[in-house]
Amino acid sequence: MGFEIVPESSSCRLRVFIDYDLPQMAPARWLGLIFADVYARWCTDRMAKDAAAYFGKTGAQTVASTS
Repeated sequence: MGFEIVPESSSCRLRVFIDYDLPQMAPARWLGLIFADVYARWCTDRMAKDAAAYFGKTGAQTVASTS
């Protein structure tokens, strides 16, 4: 889990990511298959919105994910 901030011409691009390996054993693996995508999307969206809110004082905007 992490993020990177890349300067652009008059702004910055924030990239938020999660590295995740499914558990090997059932039932944890089944639960991971069911909920991992939803949780990862919620978590990264929250991180991006929190960063935009923090840096919003300088005009940060939230942009939809491209992946």
